[in-house]
Amino acid sequence: MYMACKFRKILNIFLIFVMMIFTGCVNVEKEITSEISKESNMNKILFFATILHNYQEEKYTDSDIMYYFVVLNDGTIWTMDSNYRSDNYEFVKKFSGHDDSAWETADHLENIGSLSPEDTQKLSEYISGINYDSKDYDRLRDDGCEPDVIESVYYDYSCCILDDKSKWFSIMNTGANQGISYKTYDENALSALNLVINNQLYIDWTEKIN
Repeated sequence: MYMACKFRKILNIFLIFVMMIFTGCVNVEKEITSEISKESNMNKILFFATILHNYQEEKYTDSDIMYYFVVLNDGTIWTMDSNYRSDNYEFVKKFSGHDDSAWETADHLENIGSLSPEDTQKLSEYISGINYDSKDYDRLRDDGCEPDVIESVYYDYSCCILDDKSKWFSIMNTGANQGISYKTYDENALSALNLVINNQLYIDWTEKIN
């Protein structure tokens, strides 16, 4: 009788343990799904950067991949990528068009951390202070030619346009070898850019990709 009671007690503990495991897994899955769904609202994006490798550079075998570094208005940072020359070009089109379903088609979507509350506030203030009609530099327009050197890595930096959430404001396009091809002269936009690219999360991201 004693052994039977002891066995039932052990069995009950085991069943409770199993139920806790499965319940925990379901809850975690729901939290992750909810988080991704919640953060996929394109209107929450403050700033994003992209990296693209040139197919002419032999050391890169991923020239068909566009890498994204995205900062939301709560400071959280997401990274993702997309093969823009194949069937997942859909993501690039949707992201460019501010389609909320864009991130559902992204590859390797990952939340890698957040800006500090202070930097998040500064970034918001910089972007809200941008003059979209400010003067800019365009190499082809102003210089008429490109440097005679093969580019290896292209970097693009953009932010949201608060007055029209269906468009992006281009801050700078530059390359690892050829240098700047486009840049706005707006001080707030450049301050926003410097805040992000000097953040350790961005630095680590670029080192991982390149």
